[in-house]
Amino acid sequence: MKLYSFLVLLSVQFSFCPEPPRMVRYFSYTGSQKEATSNMKHFLENKGFFIEHYAPEAGYILTKPIETEVNLSRYKYQFSVQVEDKVKFYIISSREILTRGSEVAIGGGTFDQKQKMDKLPYKVQKALFSQFVASLDSVGFHLIES
Repeated sequence: MKLYSFLVLLSVQFSFCPEPPRMVRYFSYTGSQKEATSNMKHFLENKGFFIEHYAPEAGYILTKPIETEVNLSRYKYQFSVQVEDKVKFYIISSREILTRGSEVAIGGGTFDQKQKMDKLPYKVQKALFSQFVASLDSVGFHLIES
């Protein structure tokens, strides 16, 4: 009976498909929330990002969307930063993919279809986050390893 239970449990664990990790990183900081929010805003602006929404009282920053292309997909992403007891650095994204349906060919519609995604491919996430980790550490935001 124990062997049967073990085999069932093992087969259930192998049946789940791995998925990319969540598109969020956590950073620690010293000082007040307003100072950290201001420092993060200046950091993002120095990196070339345009700020769409800035609320220092709430500790919130949202960048304007940026487009990038990987393979045949176009990704549009933006960063959302929430400064509380720690800094939560999120990626918000959407993907445009080429569709090849009969309704497109007959109706003369567009070939692009937008998909909202809460998870980018891991390769894209890693590239986006890797450009910040070392730089943020040098300005006082330290990555919290999970």
